[in-house]
Amino acid sequence: MNKPVSPVFTPLSEEKNTVKREPDFLAPNQAISLYRCPFSSESVTLQGMVPAGLIQFYLCLEGSMKWVFGGGRYEQELGPGKMFLMYNPKQSLSFELIHTPQTKGIKLFTTVEQLHELFLEDSSELTFLTRENIDKKFYSERPLSPLLKMVLDQFFNPNLIPSNRRLYFQAKTFELLSLLFNKEESSAEENCPFLLDEANVEKIRLAKRIVIERMTHPPQLKELAREVGLNEYQLKAGFKNIYGSPVFQFLTDYKMEHARKLLDSGNYKVNEVGFMVGYSNPSHFIAAFKRKFGITPKKYSMALK
Repeated sequence: MNKPVSPVFTPLSEEKNTVKREPDFLAPNQAISLYRCPFSSESVTLQGMVPAGLIQFYLCLEGSMKWVFGGGRYEQELGPGKMFLMYNPKQSLSFELIHTPQTKGIKLFTTVEQLHELFLEDSSELTFLTRENIDKKFYSERPLSPLLKMVLDQFFNPNLIPSNRRLYFQAKTFELLSLLFNKEESSAEENCPFLLDEANVEKIRLAKRIVIERMTHPPQLKELAREVGLNEYQLKAGFKNIYGSPVFQFLTDYKMEHARKLLDSGNYKVNEVGFMVGYSNPSHFIAAFKRKFGITPKKYSMALK
């Protein structure tokens, strides 16, 4: 019999950020826990503790989720349409989890034993839980497939009578797990096996930090690869596997999101924001912003007033 999964989430504040959370939806054997992010008009911050050896899935449909592990030693932010898988077999993790307003997201936790039971006929799909990797930390970020997005959305729009809700969410939880480990979904890891080495994953994450920190003057791909200790092919393939887009497409998206936040503050003019995110030509910034959000930055700013 599998032991119950017992991650704990509590509100940080009893005032503005108080969370009225949905009940935990447990699978029948109580070895799987699923939580819906509180769909709130305000930013919500939760404290969390996840026991060692628990497999963690974070899936963001809309908005964004950010969490800080170990008192600030490590941060991870997840944007819309992205998922993050984390497994730490040796250390329990305390963290703060922040949801931006109007976030739709799922946190799903399960055990190694449960996954092997569910995938008994072909556990080879669980590449990070093979005998060679079972004692190693593992983390991976990738985009949500259209099918995963559809199932996630169904967690937030169930038209059910109260007596059916628990059964519905249990069934959807199993459906979600089946898609997460479907061969089509897991092909990214198979196509890039060098990412099973944690050191290589960290080099990709370093590349991400470098382009963000130097977003106004980012290094060329060849220079970036040399700086993090990978060849260009490994950098391109690994970056796309983990972050869902090529290096400089990721950087452009990041710039636009950062520009939007600067405009939201109301403290900067459009030309100033463009310069702050690395555009010396205002028309290039305006075009990039419109491609991303379907509206010019000037009209976006005016809509905020």
